[in-house]
Amino acid sequence: VHPLQPRMSKTLSIITIIFIWLASMAIAFPCLLYSTTVIYRYRDKERTACLLIWPDGQPTDSNMDFAYQVSFLALTYVIPMVLMLWCYTEMGKVLWGSRSIGEQTQRQMDSIKSKRKVVKMFIFIVTVFCVCWLPYHGYFIYTHIDRSVVYSKYVQHVYLGFYWFAMANAMVNPLIYYWMNARFRQYYRTVLCIWKAVIRTESGKENTTRFAGPHTYSSKSDFAQEMSHFQRRKRQSSVLSRSKCMKSSSELCNGKTKQKE
Repeated sequence: VHPLQPRMSKTLSIITIIFIWLASMAIAFPCLLYSTTVIYRYRDKERTACLLIWPDGQPTDSNMDFAYQVSFLALTYVIPMVLMLWCYTEMGKVLWGSRSIGEQTQRQMDSIKSKRKVVKMFIFIVTVFCVCWLPYHGYFIYTHIDRSVVYSKYVQHVYLGFYWFAMANAMVNPLIYYWMNARFRQYYRTVLCIWKAVIRTESGKENTTRFAGPHTYSSKSDFAQEMSHFQRRKRQSSVLSRSKCMKSSSELCNGKTKQKE
C-alpha cells in the first residue's frame, strides 16, 4: 500500500516469528499438561479416549475448561478476525479509492481494476476464515451451555465434521489466491514448470546411465573426459529448459491475465 515506507527489518521479522511460535505453544500447553487417556465401556466393549481432565473436573463440568475455551476463542478467532478486518479495510480504502492523475490510459484502468480485485480477495479470505472456524469454536462453547449434547448419538461425527471444516481453511486459501491473484498464478505455474523440467532432466540422466553400460574406454582419462562432457551438456540443457519454461509460463500467464482482467 505504501511502497516508499521502510519495511520490517530482518531482525524484527525473526523476533515476530519467534513470538508467534512461543505464543502458540503457550496456548496449547494446557492440553499437554492435562490431557490423559480414559478407558470406558461402550456396547460391551472397552474403548480408550483422550480427554482434558482439569483439576476441577471433566470438561463439561469444569469452570477452568470453560475459561480456557473462551480464551482460546478470543485469541485464535475474535482477535485475528478484528485485526484482519481492520488491516484489510485500511488497505481496501487505499486500493479501491486510488485514482490516477490526468487522462486515464488503458494500462492505468487495468491497474485500478486489478487493485479492486485484490480488495475483493481480501473480503473473500476473511469470510472463508469466519465460516470455517466458527462451528469449531461454537461447538466447545455450546457444550457448556447444553451438556447433554456430548451424550447424543452422532456427536462424534458432528465434532469431526467441524474439525475437518476448520482445517480446510488452510487448504482453501491457496485456491483463493490462485483464483483471484494473477501474480500468484504466474509464480505457481513457473514453479510447476521448473519442477517438471527437473524431473525430465533426472529421467534423462537415468536413461543415459542405463544405456551407458556396454561402452568400453581405453583409459581412465577418456572415461573422465566423456563424463565431463556429459555433465556439461546436462547443465546446459537444464538451464535452457528452465529459461524456456519460465518464459513461456510468463507469456501464457500475462496473456490470460489481460483477457480475464
